[in-house]
Amino acid sequence: MSQEGDLFWQEFITACIEGNGLHCGGAMSDEGWHFTAHSVDKKLAIEEQRAAVMKWLAARSDVEQASCGSFKDAWYD
Repeated sequence: MSQEGDLFWQEFITACIEGNGLHCGGAMSDEGWHFTAHSVDKKLAIEEQRAAVMKWLAARSDVEQASCGSFKDAWYD
């Protein structure tokens, strides 16, 4: 990964994910990066957290496309 790519992921994790009280995991593919996020305090991610992540991604010139799926219960779905 390039130095720019490393910096993006570092900023994504610290500012966007951890900065909004979330943890995430995911994988990269030829189609992009797919991840799931969950609240640090083990509650369901609230709408404000989802909106904050989408706002952060939308503000980045190096993000071509971003979308957010519906909430799911990771334990039971």
